[in-house]
Amino acid sequence: MPNYNSIQEIAHTLHNDIRNNPNIDFNRINTLIDNVASDLRQKNNHKSELELIHQFLPHDFINDSLIGHLIQKPYGYPEDFRFLDGIHTNFISDNYPNWDQFLQNSSLAKSLRFRKQYFEKTIEDTLREKSKINALIIAADSGHLLPSTLKKYAKSMTVDILEWNDNAVHYNKVLTQKWLPNIRFFKNSFMNYHPEEKYDIVWIAGIFDYLDNHSFEEHLNRALSWKKNKGEIILVNFSPNNASKNIMEILLNWKVAHRSKTELINLAYHCGFHRSQIRLETDITKSNHFMHLHKNMVH
Repeated sequence: MPNYNSIQEIAHTLHNDIRNNPNIDFNRINTLIDNVASDLRQKNNHKSELELIHQFLPHDFINDSLIGHLIQKPYGYPEDFRFLDGIHTNFISDNYPNWDQFLQNSSLAKSLRFRKQYFEKTIEDTLREKSKINALIIAADSGHLLPSTLKKYAKSMTVDILEWNDNAVHYNKVLTQKWLPNIRFFKNSFMNYHPEEKYDIVWIAGIFDYLDNHSFEEHLNRALSWKKNKGEIILVNFSPNNASKNIMEILLNWKVAHRSKTELINLAYHCGFHRSQIRLETDITKSNHFMHLHKNMVH
């Protein structure tokens, strides 16, 4: 018989605290979430039972707060442009400021903001070796990823952006309006995309951590053909050391494949990469790995 106690307790606590407690004990919330995650991994609870947690969340909480937006996923996936805009602009709702501050202070939010800093450094490092570059970005947060980089390097780079959501394309164009001559947008899904040219940098975030290992290898082999002979692929994948893992899975209903450095290296091996062609970095929160892949193409 499944153990419902921890799930019932967190559902009851969330319902009462969201409505009635302006001084929420988030340490207690974290402990309850960790207990549910532990029960789930020990098979004391079923994943379907987690729906109980979200059934009692107030509608205005879901609609007004950034954390509610993430739970609701109105565009069908977690890393949508509005959520990421809220993360990059440190959005705090008027009605539920404590909850949004809880999210903004998390390692999850910090790691998502760090991607922009890491992307800029990657471009800077590449331009030390090449006078001009072109980049392909497959990432939901391209609108916030680019402005600071293009402000510095617009004369030295062009960018193609792959995005399937019309609203995201429009919003990203607003954020990057000053540099639109440097940018081309392609509306398509990653799974169906076949670029006509090759790139110095292929940046992919928010894709591979949603794939199983077989699909990871399949699509990495596809992406390999998109880079120039001396180009580079950078894949971003959540790490098992992500301190927000339980919050993502239990509270936010956000499931990804957390992969260790060893797992990522082995997947690259299966795609024909040698160890000397693989470089792995980890962000400051230890939540995300950045896997750099170099492999000269055989013509």
